[in-house]
Amino acid sequence: MMKHRHLLAVLLFAAAPACVDDPELDTEPTFNSGNGSALDRGLVGVRIDGGDRRTALVLSADLIFVHDQLVDGVGPSHITVEDWATGTGQPIAVRHVNQIGPAAILQTAPGAVTPTLTIDQATPLRLNRVLICKGYSRGPSTPAQINSEMRTTGVVDGELQVAANNARSRLERGDEGIPCIDPTPSAPRAVGYVVFGPDGVARVRPYAADAGFIARIDALAALRRAPGARPVKIATEVLLGGPAPLPPPVDSCLDIAGASAYAQASLQYYPCHGGQAQRFYIEPAANGGSRIVADVSGMCLDVPDASSVSGRDLQQSDCHGGANQRWAITSWPSTLFAPVFKRLSPASAPTMCLSVDTWNRDRVRPTEQRTCASPAAYDQRWRIVAM
Repeated sequence: MMKHRHLLAVLLFAAAPACVDDPELDTEPTFNSGNGSALDRGLVGVRIDGGDRRTALVLSADLIFVHDQLVDGVGPSHITVEDWATGTGQPIAVRHVNQIGPAAILQTAPGAVTPTLTIDQATPLRLNRVLICKGYSRGPSTPAQINSEMRTTGVVDGELQVAANNARSRLERGDEGIPCIDPTPSAPRAVGYVVFGPDGVARVRPYAADAGFIARIDALAALRRAPGARPVKIATEVLLGGPAPLPPPVDSCLDIAGASAYAQASLQYYPCHGGQAQRFYIEPAANGGSRIVADVSGMCLDVPDASSVSGRDLQQSDCHGGANQRWAITSWPSTLFAPVFKRLSPASAPTMCLSVDTWNRDRVRPTEQRTCASPAAYDQRWRIVAM
């Protein structure tokens, strides 16, 4: 069961009926042909640029879990959420998107949606377990809820194989991400979501497989919703330039390589573009200094192995509060550079500064810790600019 402090109040809901004889529902153009029921709270519809409705699970009052395929490469402004269980389906704007593997989490305004289901992140994968996989019909009108009754038959690569329990229940392409519910009346819970294996056959991926990601984005969401919270870019001094033969102007930023959401991804020096890979939140650490949290991943700027070696390249890693993730952000001791430019030094090696590995004016380079220079080196003078 979810243990994270921000997620998911436990509320009971009415289990869907196993079979409903509804000829009109059978012929409705939906994305599967399971059994119909009243719309459940805790499920929402998601649309991209007004396209087909897809189904997602509400995690908390502003977080929604969807399949990565639905939102891959799509900015928040193109995504809307519809909470049809409220009876209105009025579009809800999405503010943030985070993705990893087949999972993605959307963040809305606080209180925009209502969680009703506990996510099962601890129960072992069991065979012969009956699940109800719940989705919405796709069309533009008020949706019907479609329920596919599945039985777990095996485990492959940590995912549950499933088989339809009746002729009206089936899972098809387009069902990716719909939640599958254990309808046990005493403790209904969301067990996993629909994915398709390499063989093209539907499986259920347990939410437990994405527990770390869910916890990270829950913590990141708390940072975003804090009063006055704004992301920042961390950039070196803007270098002026002009048309050839002059060198080009340079405005470069700290950047998560490849916009990766995975641990050990490198931090690099890259032309500023304002994208998610260059947005960070700075929060006070409990035992001094500041943590620098990447918006693309919810991970922290990290010195690998708490190294004190000058020249050690930097990475992002799960936040843990250690000295190698606590950064002193101070003004350079010079009226020429202070207070515009800051130096960033890890508590694990206070004489080191955030630097650019073999800095060159117009090159993409890894970032590293290096012995603080005196006077301040260009690539150790950083601007922290609200975005």
